[in-house]
Amino acid sequence: MLMSAMAARAPRASVGPRAHQIVEDWQTSQQMEQTERRARQNSFARKTSDTVTKDEIAIAFAKYSQFMDRSSTARYPSIREVLSNTSMRESFQLFLEKEYASENLLFWNEVEKFKGLAHSGALPKEIRAKAMEIYSVYIALNSDKQVNLSFATMDALSTLLNQTPPADTPPVEIKAELFNDAQNEIVKLLQEHSLTRWLWATNWRDLWLYDQETSETGHKAPSIELTKCHTTFCKLFQQYLQALGQSRLQNFLQETSDFSTHTPTEQQEMALALYARYIEDAADERIVFPSDIRAELVRTIRGSLTLPPYTFDRARDWVSKQEQKYHQLWLLTREWKKLVTSGNLDHSIPLYCLA
Repeated sequence: MLMSAMAARAPRASVGPRAHQIVEDWQTSQQMEQTERRARQNSFARKTSDTVTKDEIAIAFAKYSQFMDRSSTARYPSIREVLSNTSMRESFQLFLEKEYASENLLFWNEVEKFKGLAHSGALPKEIRAKAMEIYSVYIALNSDKQVNLSFATMDALSTLLNQTPPADTPPVEIKAELFNDAQNEIVKLLQEHSLTRWLWATNWRDLWLYDQETSETGHKAPSIELTKCHTTFCKLFQQYLQALGQSRLQNFLQETSDFSTHTPTEQQEMALALYARYIEDAADERIVFPSDIRAELVRTIRGSLTLPPYTFDRARDWVSKQEQKYHQLWLLTREWKKLVTSGNLDHSIPLYCLA
């Protein structure tokens, strides 16, 4: 038994110190993750309203943790997951429009509609007409929204759709799988050239959570943008932040929103006032920034006569992310759902956002 155990350990020892370091790093990361999870649970319990029972806290935290684990930075959604999620797909489409590449996702959507038509028992002439519409808009040379396909795929589709059958011969049957190769090429293109930039540019975790809430409650949770625009939601969220002592986050974002529009003299005065209120150690509403962001702010504000217009950009990005985390926690209190289901919802909110 002893010899077999030693033999089993021998290969591990032979791989050298690098392997041991990897194992130690992994064990350390696991310990840090467990510690962080315990701290997060304790913090969550402390920050939850006294009117919520311990069981409700446990359920809400379990859901929040499951969501955060599923959508952590180590588990970014794949392009297929983005395309299958309504909220993320709509956000992705808006992003592609800004990048002048919206035709790729529009083409994907049209192919999905074509498949649905082909599987619905539609007449062959209707299926062919839809196929020709997609070809003329997205595939034909010099078409209005031509997508970037390989020559082989374009040639195969052109040959199949544009060939003229002999007299007294029915046209070739158009199947639902007609555009599969073209659609796969576009999906790969989106994955390689657009997905990563969209993930960095948007709050995709929020979008994922909103669809989760939709499936479980029948109502879509309001986005943070919608929460800020809607009077009642905004008031509830502000009360939640005040109860947690975090209203300073919204105050900071509001006070720095138009910093770049002021004159250099006004910017200097604003920066000093913001530094005294939010950044220095004795500040009344001090925000605990990461050390690198705080050091950059101190160096820029205290050491420069002329401030760049982007002085607070990194700080604003970080504060926005903190605000979004608290917004996710606020969503789990279900205060927004109580408002929707009570029938007291102000009609100034676009109701389609909660459909």
